[in-house]
Amino acid sequence: MAHRRRREPSFPACRLHDRDLARTAGRRSSEGLTTGPLFLDRMPAVEIPCRQATKRLASPLHEPSPQYRASTGAHPIGRTWLRASISAFVLALVFYRIGFEDVIEVCLRASPGFLIAALALYLFGQVVTATRWFALARGIGFSTPLLQCIRFYFIGMFFGLAIPSTLGTDGARTVYLGAEPPGAARALSSVVFDRWIGLITLVVIAVVALVIGPSEELPATLVAVLLAMGAALLALWFFARPLAAWLPEGTIRRLIEEDLSPYFSDRRLLWIAAGLSLVVHGLQILAQKLLTDALGLSVPLEFVAIYHPLVVLTTAIPITIGGFGLREAAYAYLLPLAGIASQDAVALALLWWAIGAISGLAGGALYATGSREPPESRE
Repeated sequence: MAHRRRREPSFPACRLHDRDLARTAGRRSSEGLTTGPLFLDRMPAVEIPCRQATKRLASPLHEPSPQYRASTGAHPIGRTWLRASISAFVLALVFYRIGFEDVIEVCLRASPGFLIAALALYLFGQVVTATRWFALARGIGFSTPLLQCIRFYFIGMFFGLAIPSTLGTDGARTVYLGAEPPGAARALSSVVFDRWIGLITLVVIAVVALVIGPSEELPATLVAVLLAMGAALLALWFFARPLAAWLPEGTIRRLIEEDLSPYFSDRRLLWIAAGLSLVVHGLQILAQKLLTDALGLSVPLEFVAIYHPLVVLTTAIPITIGGFGLREAAYAYLLPLAGIASQDAVALALLWWAIGAISGLAGGALYATGSREPPESRE
């Protein structure tokens, strides 16, 4: 009588092909540095139960070398505590100047109907984002079905709550998709490019809104920074590969010249991804507008299209945990430029985070009710 092998829980379980590990987790013996993808080189170690043994997830699935630790400075745990301290300090400063009770009072007066509508738009936007990622993955050889990619994406959002940064979100997506051929390196490149094209289209929307919107309400310095950022990102987009040739041999150059190269040569795929990005950010801006309506705030849609990208770019600065502190400070600075009270602005920031958290919990439900192992682990 055949015995059923007990499947161990995972977080998420991961087993990659040897060829993928060789391609993504090799070491340069002359330098003692990992030659894996840039994103996972800095991933802190996390215990991951797999089918046969507990392994450690680092870069990916191995510990960074002592030389790498020395070159990057503090231990990952130390960096995490530092970022958490910065988040706590900035939040304490914001609430000290504004008043925590006042912010909560504003949140409690939000209209449930507008909140539900904003949540629905946000969730639909995440489905479109997952569809964009699906298109990018298919473009480099993955055969994963659309519904499976959507599931992976929402599970990644759930891990983004457990590990409050893009590290949890993008790391989970890479692990799940990378368990299927053509492997982890290509999975990571799809995630990186998905982030990149989303960022570029977001800045383009902000610049267009700045040109046609209420730019007189913004400080000249802020307008100049936004325009400069848009020009720099567009230049990087068009000249990334020529500029990569000037970089020293290493992870960033290899990422641009090898892993991301298929995307730059497929214009049809680029237009599809860019079009889906415009839809995603349009839905998020509309969801933001519904949140302002939920609080009874009079904020022009054009101004929402300006401040939302700026907030997203601010929270992407990797000095806090999950953007906490930076997000609230950005709202408190930007929305008063449109005549919105600071406590209303910070309340809007908290509601936006709550919508993202609820969406992440939906991913947790998918993770709990479905198989918790990537497909390759379930042979």
